[in-house]
Amino acid sequence: LEADINEKCLQGKAIPNCFLSEKQVKVRVPWIVTDTFKMNFDISRLIPHPDYQHSCKVRDIALIELKKTFKCDPHTLPL
Repeated sequence: LEADINEKCLQGKAIPNCFLSEKQVKVRVPWIVTDTFKMNFDISRLIPHPDYQHSCKVRDIALIELKKTFKCDPHTLPL
């Protein structure tokens, strides 16, 4: 997840201040029964791909570690 774009962010490397911090983001799990979000989770760690390049949008993926675990059931949709 990207924060405000600045010149350093456009140079092609994943610079920490080019991304939102864990405190600025929550993960919301969709609930299939009512088409709403029933569970919100805080993030303990957000790890962008080390070779992410903003200029060409390659490897635009990150790992998200949640502070708490949750159990999937028939009512939750995959993340």
